[in-house]
Amino acid sequence: MNATVTVTAAGQEAKDYPLDSELTGRELRLIHKVSGLRAAEIGEALEHWDHDLIISLALIAMHRADEHDVSEDDLLDLPGAAVTIVFGDVE
Repeated sequence: MNATVTVTAAGQEAKDYPLDSELTGRELRLIHKVSGLRAAEIGEALEHWDHDLIISLALIAMHRADEHDVSEDDLLDLPGAAVTIVFGDVE
């Protein structure tokens, strides 16, 4: 998966997080916990821009960037458009 997750928190500039490798088993379990999706359902959910999946991927990308102080609830409390994901080459 090559993607960039962008998070814009209130009063802060947008910050990009690369998501540039395969998901681990632990990350797939996090997606299932947050969104209820199984691994085989992720592709279709992405086609429909499932918000819980996007939150899950943002959380994974932020944790990979060593930002472990952010929680699912922190991201869910942001406006819906504050978390975006763009697929393609990650710089």
